[in-house]
Amino acid sequence: MDYSEEKYKNILLGLLDKFILICKELNLSYTLLGGSVLGAIRHGGIIPWDDDIDIGMPRADYEIFISAANNFLGKDYKVATIYNDNNYMYPFAKLYDNNTTIIESKDFFYIGGVYIDIFPLDGIPQQNGNTRFTIIRKLRYSITNPLFIKYSFSYEEKMSFYYFANKIIYKTSNLILKICNKMASKYPCTKDYNIVNYFGAWREKEISDYSWFFPLKEYSFEGRKVWGPYNYDAYLKKMYGDYMTPPPIEKRKSHHIHYFIDLSRRYTLEEIRNIGY
Repeated sequence: MDYSEEKYKNILLGLLDKFILICKELNLSYTLLGGSVLGAIRHGGIIPWDDDIDIGMPRADYEIFISAANNFLGKDYKVATIYNDNNYMYPFAKLYDNNTTIIESKDFFYIGGVYIDIFPLDGIPQQNGNTRFTIIRKLRYSITNPLFIKYSFSYEEKMSFYYFANKIIYKTSNLILKICNKMASKYPCTKDYNIVNYFGAWREKEISDYSWFFPLKEYSFEGRKVWGPYNYDAYLKKMYGDYMTPPPIEKRKSHHIHYFIDLSRRYTLEEIRNIGY
């Protein structure tokens, strides 16, 4: 397998550049999220031990982006969503490099490539917002978490209830994820509401005051200008606490799973199976 940290980072930044170019072409708003905001502030770019870039877009801009972006991309890139790929198992979009291969779990054989995550940002009421947040999150994670859905089974597993339950979940998961997005989009991303990333990793910490984000502010990120939250300090303190102090060395690890990775080509499922995965 072809892999180096430097090459991976260069491909990741190429995806970011492509994303920014499309947003400029379509006049769409976006912001860095989570660890990418932290990286911009503390490191001037990608956190050295991290391996992803997280982007958020107000729902209205997000919907335009996922509908139109592939018209601006050649064969080397793809925006994957639950609306254009029935095998895709995430409630948010990913922009993939089609000349690379990543499989994130040995049980979840969705063949993608190096990617950046693109999340829709929605409004959430200040009153009773946490209840709504919990309902949508539980629906997503209890039924459609990709890490609980398997593509390959042993003979014994095929004779079990788990096998048949898994097949039902897999067949209905695309519909469930669409329902989650429909529920999430009820309130617009405006100053009348708080902002929420329903599908981020940090649970209730993903709920932010509107004024923390807007108006957006430019930051330096690996030598390029990108948009991020206006009040990054309030946002990062809620997300990470003492965000300017790096974690201990033993905790400086990526939280992403790469069961299989190759940075030089896109493999087929058959090719991956033939080399022993």
